[in-house]
Amino acid sequence: MTTLSRPLPSFLRSLCATVLLGTCSWYAQANTTEVTELLKANEPVQALTLLDQQLAKNPKDPQLRFLQGVAQAMANKNKEAIATFTQLTEEYPNLPEPYNNLAVLYANQNQLDKSREALERAIRTNPSYSTAHENLGDIYAKLAAQAYNNALQLNASHAESVQPKLALIHDLFTTSRTIALAQAAAGKPAGTQIVTALPKTPAPSTTAAAPSAAQPKAQVQPAATPASATPAAPAAAPTVATAPAAASQAGSAPAAAASDSATTTQTAQVDQDVQAAVQAWAKAWAARDMAAYLGAYSPNFHPPGKQSRAAWEKERRSRIVGKKHIDVQLSDLSVNVDEPGRATVRFQQAYKANDFQSNSRKTLVLEQHQGKWLILREAVGG
Repeated sequence: MTTLSRPLPSFLRSLCATVLLGTCSWYAQANTTEVTELLKANEPVQALTLLDQQLAKNPKDPQLRFLQGVAQAMANKNKEAIATFTQLTEEYPNLPEPYNNLAVLYANQNQLDKSREALERAIRTNPSYSTAHENLGDIYAKLAAQAYNNALQLNASHAESVQPKLALIHDLFTTSRTIALAQAAAGKPAGTQIVTALPKTPAPSTTAAAPSAAQPKAQVQPAATPASATPAAPAAAPTVATAPAAASQAGSAPAAAASDSATTTQTAQVDQDVQAAVQAWAKAWAARDMAAYLGAYSPNFHPPGKQSRAAWEKERRSRIVGKKHIDVQLSDLSVNVDEPGRATVRFQQAYKANDFQSNSRKTLVLEQHQGKWLILREAVGG
């Protein structure tokens, strides 16, 4: 594997030690306060000593073992940290955080493919895990930079065309690090995701009737041609031919306006119905009403990764029902009708559950099924 000319951003590397201390839903803070304080103070060696004592009493405790992996990574004991997090993924495959930390450690060793695979597994366990999505974006960008570097080495004649693209990828890393530093300076919790909204897709044009309104103008010229060939009444023929054309134009204008109005009304109704369906889905999620929540998904919905529908529903139940409190707030909803009976909705989602919270961009694709708008696909971002 070609050595990278530029290391991964510190923003990605630092997630191992910062984000996960405050975002693990299974993190037992009451029993590990002293360890946490030592890690926050960048004292991993002392933290490991204390963890050894606590693990001697509770060798199977997943929270203690997770923090042990964090401390090992901070102490540059990467081999031990990888072993710790790997064992956690084997024993607790539904937890995304150990996969994320494994990805960070692999990335620091320039094992980008392994890092990508670990992040993809983290996302399969929890599609809403914004930290893994953001890290995966960095990995994809670095893999692209690596490919461009290889292209430069293989064919120097293409250097001028490849170099500007490579510079753009480096700029991406600079931006990511700037965002991370800005978050830290603003006192935001680690892992807060700042997403730039993509330009909204233009709505389908409602001026399709315009050509029909202009069509009579094209018909006037053929009518005038035979009239101009008759010497007896050169001026009368155009007058007679123009009158029906003018009447046709006058009559088509209200028809076009009526068609536009009907299309606009129909589009507005679809927007309203789709938004209502998405809001009902979020309300059922917050209320932990699993019948309504799972009923918001289409029978054609395919869970992410290779999960079966039954396994996905079981996992969603365990993640939702066990929460004491859930709050889901949606904002900046944008609906685009892709085709009759299918629509894409993009929005900002603010999620809070127990001590965890996230704010991310989300995309849902819905289809009309038996008169209802149901979720066909879902993804974080875009």
